[in-house]
Formats: sequence, structure tokens, C-alpha cells
Amino acid sequence: MPTIKGHRPTLLILLSIFLLGACIQAIDLWRPVDGRLREPWRECDYAAISRNFYREGMNIFYPRIDWRGEGPGYAEMEFPIFPWMTALLYKIFGFHEVIGRLLGYFVSLLTIPVFMLLARRLLPIWGAITASLLFVLNPLVIRISNSLQPESFMLFFYLSAVYAFLRWLDEDKGLWIWTAAAATSLAILVKITAGHIVILMVFLLILRKGVKGLLQLKILVCAIVALAPGLLWYFHAHGLYLAYGNSLGVSNEYHWIGWDMVKSPLFFFRLMVKAIKIEVINIWMPLGGLVILFSVRWFSERAVRVSLYWLTSIWLYYIVAIRTTSKIFATYYHIFSAPVAALLLGVASAHVMKSMSRSGRFRFLLGVTTAFAIIIVIIRAAFGQRLPLLQAGEGIMVLGIFLVAVAAYFEHRQSPDQPVAKLLSPSLLSLIILSTILFSGLKISDDLHPEGWQDRYSCARSFQRFIPDNGLILVSGGNSRDPAGHRLAFDASYFHYWLDRKGFVIPRDALSVIAVRGYISRGARYFVLEKAALKSAPEFVAEMEKTFSLVDECDAAYLFRLVPIS
Repeated sequence: MPTIKGHRPTLLILLSIFLLGACIQAIDLWRPVDGRLREPWRECDYAAISRNFYREGMNIFYPRIDWRGEGPGYAEMEFPIFPWMTALLYKIFGFHEVIGRLLGYFVSLLTIPVFMLLARRLLPIWGAITASLLFVLNPLVIRISNSLQPESFMLFFYLSAVYAFLRWLDEDKGLWIWTAAAATSLAILVKITAGHIVILMVFLLILRKGVKGLLQLKILVCAIVALAPGLLWYFHAHGLYLAYGNSLGVSNEYHWIGWDMVKSPLFFFRLMVKAIKIEVINIWMPLGGLVILFSVRWFSERAVRVSLYWLTSIWLYYIVAIRTTSKIFATYYHIFSAPVAALLLGVASAHVMKSMSRSGRFRFLLGVTTAFAIIIVIIRAAFGQRLPLLQAGEGIMVLGIFLVAVAAYFEHRQSPDQPVAKLLSPSLLSLIILSTILFSGLKISDDLHPEGWQDRYSCARSFQRFIPDNGLILVSGGNSRDPAGHRLAFDASYFHYWLDRKGFVIPRDALSVIAVRGYISRGARYFVLEKAALKSAPEFVAEMEKTFSLVDECDAAYLFRLVPIS
């Protein structure tokens, strides 16, 4: 197995990878909360909660949203450490929207060395280097790094919990099991979806210490430390929902696998295909997933066992919450798969190094491929040129197949007694790893400079002058029910945030003049009606124009003053 002599070269390589990740994650970092968003509903919600902490009080146990109607706006959500810390920084430095992005970016930078430590514990040096490279180049890791969402905090605590738990299994020192418990608790508080990590810990504990290991007093106390704060918080948060009716998609949306999927396996299969597609496009790039097939052969290796148990716990969560994890808007829910994919590809890299007669050739190709991926990102970041993902991907496929054939030919010449199938294996693994790096560059490039919500932001800027500062607004949102009749979180936050007005949200599948009059009786005085909401009710805008005054119109929305035309 090729090694790096001495610690200094290893540290220099890992430092270079860290700096690469820091530079790429810094692209688009200085965006305000305008139309250049990827998840506008979530980012504007968290921006609004931060602003409301800053303006209305810093009680962390009572986060407030803008679409609060005539109430105080207390909402059920994850423990709001991210927006609260953002508001605290507002108090120190003044109100600057970019502060939230900088905070998430800083925590994302802390996450990189945690992953490197995890990879180095499980993998030989070059496997850990490759895994670290693939982690910092993962498009979804980069996407959440400067987003106004709590995923960056969650991922830091989540990976810290896994690393500390593995160290405890290896060293049996109390420091590490308590660190794992505390980090697990914080990860669950920040995002309840991180709770599936307990399944991985149970798997690993049973394998190491047997079922009796679960009944140790220390383990039971650590379990309480890991789970009790989250249970207490979500119990309190649910009480806010019951009292005020506001939730950020926790109780007001049905996420779960259900009996309808048992009765209609085809429906469940379609959802699974959608979830897998999200994984392939955003995590595995898309050939990287093939490494799972190879990993079955390497199951005796600890890194593979940990990774596959980890992936199993993740997919149990994806399946349980399949109604949400299969939706495009929930792409960031799949961030849990990123470290596992990097680890498995790191294992593959170690096997390539071990199998190829000239591993230096692979290291050279790894460096060249990374350079090409960086160039692709630089072209997009600096010059705004996006390479067509599909066409570039097809080119990578063809080139990759050619390179596999060439590599296998030279390996066969050097080892004529080896069967061709055995020589193809490291060549195919090389293709998987190198193509994953190139596809990552393409996907990162494709995600840079978001601008899909500029039209709505421009509308908000033009509408603002017509609405008094204390005027309650009504905004059209999403659908309130899915085709099976289950509840959906229809609340849309971006117009409230951009207009800096409080108010209500009406679901688009309930648009009617009668429903609008109901909101008027509760205090709504202006109505921002998105044109996209009219696809299922094209006649509604004509009914509104007959009943209420049309104040302004822009490319994406209408603004009505909710005073009946006399």
C-alpha cells in the first residue's frame, strides 16, 4: 500500500483539501436574502426568525415567524440555535443579512476537519485523502455550507457524534462516549431527522459488545443525555403548534410511509425511484453508487461495515419519511448520505492503490481530474459560463470507458498471467472515482449563482411602497393537501420577509373570494397573489378584479387592496 512518508506531507495535502473546500464554499457567500436563493421558503423562514429575535426579543424558546396572522407568531420548529445565534450577531454588528451565511459557513469549515479525522480513523492514508477530497467537493455539502438553514450546524454535530462514538468503541474512554452523547443530542435538537444516527450506534454497539452492551448503566445514561433534550424541546415546540397553529413543516405536513403505499406498491416504488434519483444526482455523481456493489466484496473491512450500517440507518429514515425525502424541494434532506459516499469511495481508492502495479499513475490522474473539476467551477464562478451538464456528462462517460480500456490493456501487458476480469476491477474503480470528481465539478458549477426567484423579489420591492408598515398581508402559498389527501405545509415565507410585513398565507387549492373575505375579517388588508398559483384556478384573478382593487402587477404576482369595489 503506497504511503506518505512523515506527517508533514500528509498534513499539507489535507490542508490543501481544506483550503479547496473553504474557497468553493465561499462562492456566493456574500448574497443577501434576495432572489438568489435555492430553498426560498426555508431560507426566508430562518432569516425572518433571526430578524424577529433581533427585533422582538431574544427568548430562544419562543421563535417567531412572519406568516403569523394576527397572533404573536410562535412556531413549532427545530431548536432555533442557528437563527438565535444569527440574531445575537445582529445585536453585536448590526443587522446585515449576510451574517447568517457567514455563521453557517464558519461551522461548515469546522465540519471538514471532523470528517478528515473520521476518514483517517477508518481508512489508510490515501483512502482518507480521497474521501476527504470527495467530501469537500460534494455539491450538497457545498450547497448547505452558505445556506440560511441549520443543516451546516446539524452536519457538524452529526459527524462529531459518529467520530466520538467510534473512538469510544476503540479506546473505551469515558470522554468519548459522553462527547458522542452530547453531539448526538445537539444534532437532534438542530434537526430531528438526525435521530436515525442512534440506529447506527446501536448496530455498532451490538456488534462490538453484544446485546448486553445496550443494558450497561453508562450506555443507558448516555442514551438519556442524547435523547432527552430533543424530546423535551419537541414536546415544547408541539405545544406552540397546538396553541398558535404555526409549524415549519413538523406537525402540519404528513411525511410518513403509509397504508396507501401497501395497497399501491407501484406508488411506493415511484417514490423510491424519485428518492434514489435525488441521491444519484446530488450525492453519487452518478457512477459513484456502483461502489456499493464492490463494497460487498470488502465487507470484512471495518470502514465498509461501518459505512454500510450507516447507509442502512440513513435509508431506514428515508423510507419512513418517503413522502418528503422523495421530493425535489427536500434535496437537502439527503445530506446524510454525503459522508458515507465519500468514505466508500475512499475505500475504493485504497483498493485501486493496492491493486494497480503503478499506483503513482492513479495519484497523478486524481490530481489532474481534480484540477479539471476546479477549472469547471472557476469558469462558472468567475465568468458565469455553465457547461451543459448532460452533454458534458455523456462526454465523461465515453472518455471514462476509453480510459478503462486503456488502463486494463497496460495492466494486462505488465501482468499477462492475470485474468482480464481481475485487471478490469481497479480500472473500473478508477473510472468511478475520477468520474465522480468530474461530475462533482459539473454539479457544483450548475448549482452556483442561483437566480430563480429574482422575479418574485423584484415584485416585492415594487409592491412595498403600497403597503403601510403595519398592514397585514395575505399571500398565496402551496397546496394544503397531496393527491392522497394528506396534509402539506403550504405556508410561503418569502413575500412576508421581503416586504417586511406580517400576515397570512392562503393555500392555492383553497383560492376563492369567500376564503379571502375570511382573512379580511381577521385583519388582512393586502393580497399578494402569485401568478403561479393560478394554474389550477385561472378564473380566480378575474373574480378578484371584480371584487377588489388591483393596486399593482408585476411579472410574477398581483397586488390587491382588500377593500371591496363600491
